[in-house]
Amino acid sequence: MSGLTKLYPELYDNQGEGGRLQHNFSKKWGSYATIVELCAGDIRAIQEIVTLPLEQCLLYLAFKSDRNLLESLMHKEALNR
Repeated sequence: MSGLTKLYPELYDNQGEGGRLQHNFSKKWGSYATIVELCAGDIRAIQEIVTLPLEQCLLYLAFKSDRNLLESLMHKEALNR
């Protein structure tokens, strides 16, 4: 799994308090949390999601993570003006 952590650091690098909380959540829910995220909470889509290639799912989640970070930084910047 270490190869995937290098390819998708935005998904696996947990730092600070939020990182600790995220780690505890991930430890409890594991892959199920990832599947729920991929199917946007629609339980009916779980079966479809689990048939997709892993790399396709990780790439999508990495994109979402980077986009969320960018939007958060832009929001903070706008508040500081």
